[in-house]
Amino acid sequence: MGDKRRIEHQIAQIAVRQHGNVTRSQLLAVGVGPDAIKRRVKAGRLFRVHRAVYAVGRPPVTPFEKAAAAVLACGPGAALSHGSAMTLWGLWKRWDSPFAVTAACDRRPQGIRTYRSAGLRPSDFRVQLGIRVTSPARTLLDSAPRMSAKSRTRAVNDARRAKLASLEALGDVVDRFPLHPGAPLLAPHVA
Repeated sequence: MGDKRRIEHQIAQIAVRQHGNVTRSQLLAVGVGPDAIKRRVKAGRLFRVHRAVYAVGRPPVTPFEKAAAAVLACGPGAALSHGSAMTLWGLWKRWDSPFAVTAACDRRPQGIRTYRSAGLRPSDFRVQLGIRVTSPARTLLDSAPRMSAKSRTRAVNDARRAKLASLEALGDVVDRFPLHPGAPLLAPHVA
């Protein structure tokens, strides 16, 4: 009985850190085997959100729960990005669908818009509200092609005013990724 409680407690701790989600590998690591995972799904204790990603207790409802699940589905090193990251950083008011995630590996889960980018550094990532996300400067670089000139100016100014991104950080991503479609669009803001 004590072992069961310990496992339940570990699952709950993981899920709390990840907006109610756990991965199959995390479940296996705490001692929940493949058959036990299937039983939990059948009993309604786990809800499959993406391949190898489960919500604990109920399906995800909030955008944060769904965004966290999308990042987990894209594997280690993945981060919310592009328009989804703009919203998480508070620079946009709406959540795009599907969620956008930049991933280190070539995973393409259904219902998630995935991107790969070479040359990203640890400084290009943060954790915001418990979700791994591209840095505000990288987020602005990725989102710049989708914005009008006026929207880009507003987003850059909002990020600077909120102390999310400095001119130096914006200049750094523009310099490191000169061939990125957003680089020439952000360059005038850092000149």
